[in-house]
Amino acid sequence: MAAKVSNSKSAYDFDMGLEKMLYRPRINALLEKGLSYPMTLIWAPAGYGKTTAAMQFAKNSDCEVIFMSLSELDRNPQRFWAHMSDLYRKINQDIGDAMAQIGFPFSSAQFEQQYDIVSQNMISRNKRLLIIDDYHLLGNPEIDKLLERIARLRIKNLHIYILSRACLQNFMLDLRIKRIAMEITKEELRFDINELMEYYKMLDINIEKASAQNIESFTDGWASAIFLSSLYIKKDNIADMNLDAAALDINNLIETTIFNNYSKKTQELLLKLSILERFDIDICNYIAGTNHTQKLLSNIFANNSLIKISEDRQHYEMHRLFRDFLYERLQTSKEFNINDLNNQAGEYYAFKGDVVIALSHFDAASNYEGIAEMLLKDKFSDTFSLQQLETIVSYLQKLPQEYYIKYPMLLVISAFLMTRSKHPERAIELIKKVEHICKNTQIPEAMKNKLLGEAAVVKSMMAFNDVFAMLPYHMEACKFLPQGSELLSKNISFTFGSPSMLYLYYNKAGNLDNIVKGFTEEFFWWEKITPCGYGADILIKAEAEFERCEYEEAEQDAYRTIYKAEQKEQNSIIIAAKLLLIKLCMVEGNYGKAAVILQDIRNIVNLRKALVYSTTLDMCIGFFNVITGDLERIPKWLYSGELDKSSVSMTAFGFEYLIYTAVLLFKGNYLKIESIIPKMFETFAPFTYQYGIMRTYILKAIVNFNLYGIETTIEALNAAYNITNADRIIIPYLEYGEFLLPIFKQLSKNYDSFELALPKEWIDTVIKKQKEFQKALQKFKAGYNAMNPDRAEKPVKLTKREREILYLIAKGYTGEDIAKELFVTINNVKVITSKIYRKIGVSSRTGAVKFAIDNRMTD
Repeated sequence: MAAKVSNSKSAYDFDMGLEKMLYRPRINALLEKGLSYPMTLIWAPAGYGKTTAAMQFAKNSDCEVIFMSLSELDRNPQRFWAHMSDLYRKINQDIGDAMAQIGFPFSSAQFEQQYDIVSQNMISRNKRLLIIDDYHLLGNPEIDKLLERIARLRIKNLHIYILSRACLQNFMLDLRIKRIAMEITKEELRFDINELMEYYKMLDINIEKASAQNIESFTDGWASAIFLSSLYIKKDNIADMNLDAAALDINNLIETTIFNNYSKKTQELLLKLSILERFDIDICNYIAGTNHTQKLLSNIFANNSLIKISEDRQHYEMHRLFRDFLYERLQTSKEFNINDLNNQAGEYYAFKGDVVIALSHFDAASNYEGIAEMLLKDKFSDTFSLQQLETIVSYLQKLPQEYYIKYPMLLVISAFLMTRSKHPERAIELIKKVEHICKNTQIPEAMKNKLLGEAAVVKSMMAFNDVFAMLPYHMEACKFLPQGSELLSKNISFTFGSPSMLYLYYNKAGNLDNIVKGFTEEFFWWEKITPCGYGADILIKAEAEFERCEYEEAEQDAYRTIYKAEQKEQNSIIIAAKLLLIKLCMVEGNYGKAAVILQDIRNIVNLRKALVYSTTLDMCIGFFNVITGDLERIPKWLYSGELDKSSVSMTAFGFEYLIYTAVLLFKGNYLKIESIIPKMFETFAPFTYQYGIMRTYILKAIVNFNLYGIETTIEALNAAYNITNADRIIIPYLEYGEFLLPIFKQLSKNYDSFELALPKEWIDTVIKKQKEFQKALQKFKAGYNAMNPDRAEKPVKLTKREREILYLIAKGYTGEDIAKELFVTINNVKVITSKIYRKIGVSSRTGAVKFAIDNRMTD
């Protein structure tokens, strides 16, 4: 059958030589039926033609196909995802890059980001078929869970075919019951009599039906056995077709029909290559010790359907049956040492920079020396994602204790990685061991200095967020490391993913000036040992100036930060400085400039390709769209409060709450905020994040006002004021100005009725600033609406209760009158009225009445 020509792009791991395949309409019909389901599991033992059938179907399909041939290396989720991303790049470079940037979606945040990438880039007119071959090699619950979750989403036009030797009973039963998945088993994949005769005819072997029945009874319709038996028949010119069971032993057939036909030199090469999941010309030459394997490989592929070649003709992979046969022979061979071969492969991949594969080969050879040398060489500070680092840490943990004695730097590397984990306290134990080792007088002075210097770096990381506690360790590190730290790569995110430096380091009320001074005067000690964080000293000063409404100074220092940080490519610092510039645009009402800066941040994140920056970008986008009021454009995980999806370091977590609660404020969901506030205080407490704590007190005051009345706001407002007044901070009261203004007006009007820490003059000054700030915000939103006319023209959707209350407001009813009329509490009326104001874009009763009249809601 001639293959259809599809205009859609496809990506294959390997070219299977389809001209040798038999087109089987019966199997094709089953596979076609699979396109009615999100997922199809094709499972049968080795040799039943799963891959052949799927490839034949894919090549003759109008689908956009991604064919993914797995190896044992893909057991690692991050490796699995990198493999899939590479294939997606063949269809769309941007999609593949974005997928690789985020990495395997372990967390809900990563999954949602990957879902947005894949679903938004689906070509609506074409179905996309993802075929995953040799799935049984994985046995990884994380990957199982991922594919099941994707299937349950029923993404339009996306279909997953899983080819496996085993049934995925852990989730297939439920998926079948819910008609999310279907199965094709070995019973359907068996060759029937007619297909067997058609296949032999294609090979110019003419047999009678009785002979075909004889072969079918011995092969049980097993595709590989039928293929190998055809070679056996051709080789020996068997006429009576009386094949015995011994002849149809699969290893016997491979040996007699394929392996024995090769020269000794070719056989030796094949045996060596059986340790590899995939291979190319370069590693063949390296393993063989010659530069002339190209011709051998071409000859092998031309005469062996059990070896596959990649679509770009650069990489090869053996069929699992053939590789198992070869590896079994390799294990019994007296000519070759498997450990030596794995060490060769490890050295090759180490030279190529493919560290994870190199480590896997050294591990297979039990070459702990090779593992240790690689770990010592690369340090892994931020070359890899955190998920990849987990894999590397697993190799560290496999090392016998004597290697930590021989190479104490391994302890420092482990401790450094631990500071970025969920168990930073373990780093302390490791550093104590390092310091104990350094007491040994036999250790060379240079090594001792290196160990003590890097240990000081780790201790500095442990003293995070206290600049004065960190300073002695910086000085100590400088003393021992005149050439700088090897652990602190410039690629590390100095802010740990937070879009604000002040959020991380403002740890004590009344101490902001000292903190800023500590950075501006002492940060040079840190800069002596690493470029990481270059510009942070100016950034924290700029953010402090903004908090105090010193806008001109803040803008100048934000630009100084960017210019300095760019010299050392410090993207986390640049992003935070650019978010500060967006806040300054908010104060100016300059939407156009802010939009350009936000795009700059997007470009930085896309270039950097690190998961932590994706979350930072989401928070920047979230903040930006809180300003515009376009909540629909806030990343879904932030909008819905699924904050466990954040990928920032534990030390930086919490800023997400400030964005999510801002969303809830605009929705008027005060009860939800009330339930979250205790968790916010709990999150900010360990590092005493004053930035978050003071804003949480302000939120508490707003919630209490709307739910319980003005009297209940006093305690929270006093607590917030005690923090902000000690450091002359004003901005939080302006950021929440829309919600605080009615509170402050009542407090000013009835000041003597309350026990306030806030002076009346201060309240009146803030009210004035709040009004100015709100005018700037309206100008900012107007600029946004002008650039997004579709949003500006969206009809306002009010609930039945909201329409009732708006109608009564327009008729002149007071809040108490409305409560009596509708039999609800006055607080309930306040909450709903706030929602109405936000929905219709007004800030006063007068504006609400005008809206109701203009929209004919008073009739």
